Amino acid sequence: MTFFETTVFPEIEKLVKKGGRFEGYTPVIQGDNAGPHNDATFSRYVTEHCKKVGWLWEPQGPQMPHMNVLDLAVFPCMSRRHSHESRSLHGTRVLKEDEIWESAVKVWNDLPSSKIANSFVLANRIARKIEETKGGNEFLAGKKGGLSSGIRRDFVATEFGNRRRDGAKLIFEGPPAQVPADAPFAKDEDGGKTRHSQEG
Repeated sequence: MTFFETTVFPEIEKLVKKGGRFEGYTPVIQGDNAGPHNDATFSRYVTEHCKKVGWLWEPQGPQMPHMNVLDLAVFPCMSRRHSHESRSLHGTRVLKEDEIWESAVKVWNDLPSSKIANSFVLANRIARKIEETKGGNEFLAGKKGGLSSGIRRDFVATEFGNRRRDGAKLIFEGPPAQVPADAPFAKDEDGGKTRHSQEG
């Protein structure tokens, strides 16, 4: 809980407060719903804090790593990059704790936002497959089975996440939000105040 109090929430607040890079945005914080993170005190704190400041706390389904964006795509991507970074600097020897940490921090800082955006799109498409199989996981089996859902085919990376190659946008109703002037979607007819989802 202390980490959220001292680091996570204050950093989010810097981004969305007046004058922040994403002023006016409503943060949606996706809890992983892991057993150790379901402590009653922690759950009550994050739920009450988000309600108080007008943010959304949306826990993911428990025991579903293929629906948890971190386990699904972000952590595997970071793991591959961490291995490459560590070997390029230190060879194949066993690393010291501080070396592991330094490599992990570098990997996180260098991780393109498009990788994280793609993981949310992937989770959305997998959710659709789960619906189609009425809660099953048969889509993982067979020659054409697996988690692949055509993300690279349908999306192109941008500085602020990703955008669909076909240019389609799904417009959400909500309070106007200022976006960075250099954002790829900042030139909308309403002066850049419409927020878009890149998945339709």
